[in-house]
Amino acid sequence: MPGRYKHNSGVTVVELILVVVIVAILAGMFVPRYTKEAALKHEVYSTAHDLAADIRYARTLSLGGGTAGNSGKTYWVKLYKVGSATDTWKVFENGNEASPIKSVTTRDNITLNDNSTSSFYFSSSGTPSPFTGGNIDVKDENSAYRWKVSVVRGTGSVTLTEF
Repeated sequence: MPGRYKHNSGVTVVELILVVVIVAILAGMFVPRYTKEAALKHEVYSTAHDLAADIRYARTLSLGGGTAGNSGKTYWVKLYKVGSATDTWKVFENGNEASPIKSVTTRDNITLNDNSTSSFYFSSSGTPSPFTGGNIDVKDENSAYRWKVSVVRGTGSVTLTEF
């Protein structure tokens, strides 16, 4: 028909801009925003969490008689300074300090400071033996992020606190 206009199907500039804006908003919502500071904060937290978990593991082994189920065994966690910036903790069984059950070394930018004792021993009842409770500060090299791992003196429970 000669009097009618042909309609071209296509995308207008306004529709294109609208789609680009919506995609940009969605990308901004779902792309994680990790900075060096956020990664360092998470690293300090995960180190403190791992240390607390290993202290709880030693306590649980003492309560249950260890991996073989033998009662009367003592398990403990001991902190070591390997160098000026590297710290290690090890889990031991029954006086055998020559071969640890587990050994963990922290990254160079994380330090462990024991405020009262560098070893946590647990008896078969799960209490610290000889009733040594204490705190370990886990922090970054600038002390911007700090967590405290505490072993309660009478019960042996382990807590994790940010400060």
